[in-house]
Amino acid sequence: MISIEKSKLTAKISCGSCRLFIEKKISRISETVDVYGDFIDEYYENPSKLFGNNDDKPESNSKPLEINTKNILNALSTHWKNITQLREDLNIESDLDTRYLVIKLKQLERNDRIDVKHTGDEIFWRKVKKRIML
Repeated sequence: MISIEKSKLTAKISCGSCRLFIEKKISRISETVDVYGDFIDEYYENPSKLFGNNDDKPESNSKPLEINTKNILNALSTHWKNITQLREDLNIESDLDTRYLVIKLKQLERNDRIDVKHTGDEIFWRKVKKRIML
């Protein structure tokens, strides 16, 4: 659900099933608002917003991993790496965390911060090499 406050130039985007919401600044001119990546980040970084108190929070035996843009870019180099190598570099064991990593990699690819190469059944990523402007 999206509610727009024109006086404050903000849009409040909320999920109907998990009660998570994000407020984004908007311009006076109509534009698209990409909040999918923000929702994913908020879901993983602030579970207390979703579950309220600790009684409602599901039990977890593993310590939370920080899968964020900074750590992903630090794990990548100018050499191609596949998902297995990235999982090892980021100490990821869970399949759910791997799925989140792939979502973050796609977001970085859309923002032209990393390169992607498809070879057969495998996908490889690397940091974008600095482009020289002529």
